[in-house]
Amino acid sequence: SCALGSDKGIAAGKAELYNRLYDEWRAGDRADPRYLPGSIGWLSEQYQESGWYKKLKPKTKKGYDADLKRIANFKLKSGRTLGVYLASAISPTIADSMYKELQAGDAEGVPTKLRTANGVMVMARRLWNFGKRYHGAEHGIDLNPFAQMGMIQVDARSEQWTMEQVERLVRTADETGASSIGTAALICYMFNQRTTTAITAPWTAWDGNALLVKQSKRGRLVWVPALPELRDRLNALKANRGDAIQIVIDERTGRPYDEGSFSHRGLEIRRAAGIPTNLQIRDLRRTGITETRAAGGSDHELQATSGNNPESLQIYSIPSN
Repeated sequence: SCALGSDKGIAAGKAELYNRLYDEWRAGDRADPRYLPGSIGWLSEQYQESGWYKKLKPKTKKGYDADLKRIANFKLKSGRTLGVYLASAISPTIADSMYKELQAGDAEGVPTKLRTANGVMVMARRLWNFGKRYHGAEHGIDLNPFAQMGMIQVDARSEQWTMEQVERLVRTADETGASSIGTAALICYMFNQRTTTAITAPWTAWDGNALLVKQSKRGRLVWVPALPELRDRLNALKANRGDAIQIVIDERTGRPYDEGSFSHRGLEIRRAAGIPTNLQIRDLRRTGITETRAAGGSDHELQATSGNNPESLQIYSIPSN
């Protein structure tokens, strides 16, 4: 009675679905590849058709899709994947066990980092919240087993570049025909911006002295004046670029970078410049914000240039001497 609940109507629906799942288990593999209504796989499909999902940006959708797949394909001790089970049948104990196993390896036995395991749990909590709100009454989803799990916190990245390393990266990029990587790196470093903003910023955001750009991630509008070396670099680039729409263009294709091609090209230049492997171009945003604060920048100035709120600003601005 605990598993079915006290409501007779909901209990009858649950019992029918449990019996169908049991019959399929006895018969072996399912003939119907579709998920049964009320199952976790079905709930994932409903979520991906909802406004909750469709309003997301493509990059966010990609990450959510990967986590939803990990949830549906996660194998229980029975050997069956989680997706075929009813969402209402998952207990906090199962959720805790899933979290523990994900830290050791995913459904295919591939090691999964703690950060990824945390992401899957957050996605599961979001999925069950969606299920409770829109399908709870019909399918008995009255408990979110992924709520209040007490997940292990992941240490935030704190890596910072030195000025010499930044200069070496830019010099190597310019000397090897990849000046776009150097330009993007300087936008991250001197304008306190994310790499996604650096590779998508249009020339209309540059007035010859400062950058006024709508950030790619949160859509916040930021204004940042340029130091002389970056100002001169951008003005020279604009004079030679012709009618290009975006500031950063891949020299090899004449087109803007996507995140994958930028990451790959950036890795090549970092290696050529002898930059330590623990440093990534995305760390230049943190480095720039930290140096801005060390130079006397106020919290208001840091928020205005970086787009961070006061809470996230503490992550990006590392205390220094």
